[in-house]
Formats: sequence, structure tokens, C-alpha cells
Amino acid sequence: MMEQQIVQYLRDGLSPEQIAGRCQREGIDMISATSIYKYIYDDRKKGGELYKYLPRQHPKQRKRVKQNTDNEAITDKINISQRPEIVAQRSRIGDVEGDTIIGKQHKQAIVTFSRKKNRLC
Repeated sequence: MMEQQIVQYLRDGLSPEQIAGRCQREGIDMISATSIYKYIYDDRKKGGELYKYLPRQHPKQRKRVKQNTDNEAITDKINISQRPEIVAQRSRIGDVEGDTIIGKQHKQAIVTFSRKKNRLC
């Protein structure tokens, strides 16, 4: 019965997101939009034509992969509030401050250093 509702809504021109939202609003037990897409693409593999009712007949979306943030952790890092007071006074030569910017997909990087006393790079 649920499959028949999905097919009817698709023929009426609704997207899987709209189908899931409408069913939720009307209190009809329905699966998620992702599951509806899975049902449509499984039907396509079997030779079905439900995918033709999609507003955009695009190929299956790729799964998003969680970014691994473990390799970005800096070991032995010290908070800026824990630096010696003499550095904040800018009274001695030789204290340097640095910063980094990592580009998209870690393909590029910018590193800047400036002298604390006279702010020259």
C-alpha cells in the first residue's frame, strides 16, 4: 500500500522530499525521503521507470563521507591565555606570532609569522 502511495504521488509530480513532508503533515505513516529515493533507484535497477517521475532525472546522489578531524588535532597545544606576560608587553625582540590557513581539501596552505615587537612580517 505504501508503494502505491509513493507511485501515485510521484505521478502527481511530487518529489520524494515533498512526499515525505506531506505524509508527515497529514499523519500518514511514511518512510523518509532518502528511503523513497532508494526505492525509486532499486526499481530502476529492476527495469522500472519510477525515476522518470522525478522532477529532475538525476543520477543517484553519492553518500556524504564524514570528514576525519582526528588528523587535524595539534598535539601539545597551549592556549594563548597561557603565554608569558612579557610577550604581551612587546618589550623584547625575538618574540614571533604565527598563523596558518589550510586550503580546500588540504591542497594549499598559507603560513604567516609576525614579530610581536614591531609587527613586521
